[in-house]
Amino acid sequence: RNFFASVLAGNQKGFARAVQKSGVPREEFFICGSVVSNLAQDFDDAYSTTKEGCDKNLEVLAEGGITKLDMILLDYPAKDCETIRGQWKAFEEMKAAKQTKSLAVSNFSPEQLDCILADPDATKPVLNQLPYSPKNYDAKAVEENGKRGILVQAWGPLGSGSLGISASSACEEIGQKYGKSAAQVALRWILQTGATFTTQSKKKEHMEENLNIFDFELSQEEVNKLSDISQSMTGKLSAAADIIIPVGGAVGGAALLSSFLDSWDKQADQNDSVIRAKMRKEEEEEKAKAKRKKEEEEEDDGAL
Repeated sequence: RNFFASVLAGNQKGFARAVQKSGVPREEFFICGSVVSNLAQDFDDAYSTTKEGCDKNLEVLAEGGITKLDMILLDYPAKDCETIRGQWKAFEEMKAAKQTKSLAVSNFSPEQLDCILADPDATKPVLNQLPYSPKNYDAKAVEENGKRGILVQAWGPLGSGSLGISASSACEEIGQKYGKSAAQVALRWILQTGATFTTQSKKKEHMEENLNIFDFELSQEEVNKLSDISQSMTGKLSAAADIIIPVGGAVGGAALLSSFLDSWDKQADQNDSVIRAKMRKEEEEEKAKAKRKKEEEEEDDGAL
């Protein structure tokens, strides 16, 4: 029973209570927590902010009797190698204190991983959570992480809009051959390209469906077909349409789409910066929200 209790998902407290009420022995769970400290400005700031996040994980999960983790994940790297090393020092100390068995990262580039691995005595991250689905993935991610002995884990590969029009259609078509859903085909593709995944759902039937992917195997031709989608013009059109058509409508959307494609390559290089800026803004908003509601938190029973 592998669970990711994420700060960003806001499900840690409810998850801890659910574990306690389940009656299932703690040793039958593999529990991963997370820390967000990517806004740190220097080594000391990164260290103290990350250490505070580690302590907060233990504090919140203790409400359900969980006193240590199987894994802690650093959700987004700080701005440079020096600050990343500050983040990692806090993680190393948490592991040394036997408060977690293993360490992991999320959204790290190969160069950012090397900030950690440059120290021969550093604990190697077990995995790196990345955006990874037939619609959107880095074709070199599995290879580059594998060279460093790190596993790629797809985060939210079935979330809202994660497959897109083109990939969803292709997965559905392939699924008809095996009696599987588009979601199951997408997850099977992730496994067969050398990665693993973590999914999120409040519906038991969806959780069961996500696990029922080990009784079939995609052909190499089918794997290649899905792999090619994110790099193809069709895939680019699909990704763009998912954003533009709802905004501009059929006619206005078409004009916007044409303009979008003209600047696609230039914008691709800016994607990481945009995502990081958005995450920083969301983190600041979440911190402000948490501060306002600290004394009036309602019980969360939406554990995943």
